[in-house]
Amino acid sequence: KIKPLLDQEYLSWDISDQLKHLHHIFILHGDSDTIVPPTNAHEIYTKSNNPKKLIIQKGGNHLMSNKKHQKSFLREAVKWFKDCFDGTL
Repeated sequence: KIKPLLDQEYLSWDISDQLKHLHHIFILHGDSDTIVPPTNAHEIYTKSNNPKKLIIQKGGNHLMSNKKHQKSFLREAVKWFKDCFDGTL
């Protein structure tokens, strides 16, 4: 039997035990996300290694539909990647 591509089995996995090996992590999450709980972002941040950055956008949803949040994300992401690639982090 062929399972649908969007079967829940294919959409969820647990990498909690691997987080201790991750570093150079940039996490942006909305505190009003109803698809992925903000606690996931906090867990990744807490369990991963430096350098890392966590930004929780007040009122932010999963789609990041707020234009102000989109601009903030772009500004913060560009700064993060510049710092990573120029050796600052």
